[in-house]
Amino acid sequence: MSKTIQRVLFITKSDLSGTAGPNIATREIVTALARSNRINLTVVCPAPADEYPSGVDETIPDRIYLSKRSGPPSLFQRAFGIFDAFRTLRKAIREVKPDLLLGRMNSIFIAAPVLAQYYDIPYGLFSR
Repeated sequence: MSKTIQRVLFITKSDLSGTAGPNIATREIVTALARSNRINLTVVCPAPADEYPSGVDETIPDRIYLSKRSGPPSLFQRAFGIFDAFRTLRKAIREVKPDLLLGRMNSIFIAAPVLAQYYDIPYGLFSR
C-alpha cells in the first residue's frame, strides 16, 4: 500500500461555521479528510459567517476563501459566484498543485470539473 501523501483540494460553497445540515455534513467530510495522515488538504470555501466550531481551525488550517456575497442571490450574484469560483479555484490549483480535486454537488461549482479536466487532475464529487 502506498504511503504517499496526496495533495487534495476540496471546494465547497458551504460555510464550515454554519449550523444547517449541508454545512455540518460538509464540515464532517472535510474534517475526516483532514485527519488522514495520507492527505495534505486545502479547502476552498466561503469565509465563515461566525466562529468555527471547536477544532476546525486546528484540523483544517489551509483554507482559501471565495469572495463574500451579501443579500439574496440575484442572477448577477449567481453569475459572479460562478466567475469567482473559476478565478479562485484556478489560483488555488496553481498554488497547491493538487493530486485530486474534490467537491460537493452544487450547480454553481461547474468550475471544479471544468478546471479539473483542463489541468488533467482527477475529480471526485460528493452528493447528498
